[in-house]
Amino acid sequence: MNLRQFGGWLPDSGGIFHFKWVFIAAPMVIVVGLAFIPFLLRLPRATAIRLIVAGICYVGGSFGMEMVAGVIVSNAEIGPVYLISMCIEETLEIVGAVLALRAVMLHRDGLRDGPVAEAPDVALARPTRG
Repeated sequence: MNLRQFGGWLPDSGGIFHFKWVFIAAPMVIVVGLAFIPFLLRLPRATAIRLIVAGICYVGGSFGMEMVAGVIVSNAEIGPVYLISMCIEETLEIVGAVLALRAVMLHRDGLRDGPVAEAPDVALARPTRG
């Protein structure tokens, strides 16, 4: 059962709470965000900031834009404005995921000793005859 189905017992409301799963997700987002604080404090400052920005993009897209879409749906029919808001939501989620991946990769590269070894150019390699 996902959060959208679980929220069926909640009263009908409009505006930012048009989609009922927002009632359930809000406390969960806060708890998960608070749980990440000790982890972020142990990371280098640059990595922590990158992950925070990625999280803001992702949660802003999934949670924030869903509330914006709720206002749009409450005040009008599903149309072009709603579809644009959904595109913005999905784009922000993808950007957040990509930024998180980039933050982890940059952190990993910062932990390496010395320069990254480059692969030899295969086109220039000569086969050995035995």
